[in-house]
Formats: sequence, structure tokens, C-alpha cells
Amino acid sequence: MSTLRGDVLVDTNVILKFFFREEDHDQADLLHALSVAGKVRIIVPDFLPLEFVNVLWLKGRQGELERREIQIALNRFNELIATIEVVSLLPLVNDILANSLQYDHPAYDTAFLALASSLDIPFITADQKLYRKASRTSRPPILLRDLEE
Repeated sequence: MSTLRGDVLVDTNVILKFFFREEDHDQADLLHALSVAGKVRIIVPDFLPLEFVNVLWLKGRQGELERREIQIALNRFNELIATIEVVSLLPLVNDILANSLQYDHPAYDTAFLALASSLDIPFITADQKLYRKASRTSRPPILLRDLEE
């Protein structure tokens, strides 16, 4: 179990759970509530909005969401993104590639590891595969399902 305060980096999987009822949605709601209460400050990399929009597109394409629902989710996302810090990954491209090679994992996921390390803050993920690969690092990610207040 993990208790949080201060700055935290979250991945796209976590942000998506703020909007859609998926596994670990309750823990995502807890994290969001901590953010609204000012107990944690959520930080994301600059490519996260693009990943979020891509998921909306996929959900529409697969018939999971209608266009009206997609627009509602995007409007809510735009409200959320205005309340969190978005950080550029440009200075970290070397570290991101090194992480991808080390963990044999896609750069868009290992970018979160590089950013969390550079900011020296906890990284919360719902990606169990990434969690397993990075759990032996000096600062392992926190699995969303392990959050508690």
C-alpha cells in the first residue's frame, strides 16, 4: 500500500481511469480527490494529451463511445489538464532511449520513468507490464491499485 503527498507523475492509463469506469477506477478517483484537495499535484509529460485523444479516437472507432460522449470526455479532459502541470520531455530523450533499451519496452512508456527520475517524484502507473519491468529500480513505480489515503 502506498500513501501519497506532494508531486506525483501519472501515466495515461491512470488519467483514463479518471474518465472511464475501468479496473482500479476507485483508486484513480482517490488520486483525483487528493489532487482536488491540494494534497497531491499531478504532473504529466507533454505527449499525454495526444495519447488521451488517441484513446478517445480508438473508443469511437471501436464503437465504445459515440461522438457526443467523445466530445464530453475531451471537454472534461481539457478542464483537468488546466489544473495539472505538463512538462516537456525534450531534455530527456537520451534517458528515455536508455530506459527503452534497458527495459526492452516502448519509449512512450519509459518516458514516464525518465521524467519521474529527473523530477525525483513518485510515478504512478496502471500498466502492470511496465511496473514489473521497472520494479527493481532504485525508485520503482507505484501501481495504481496499491494506492490508499
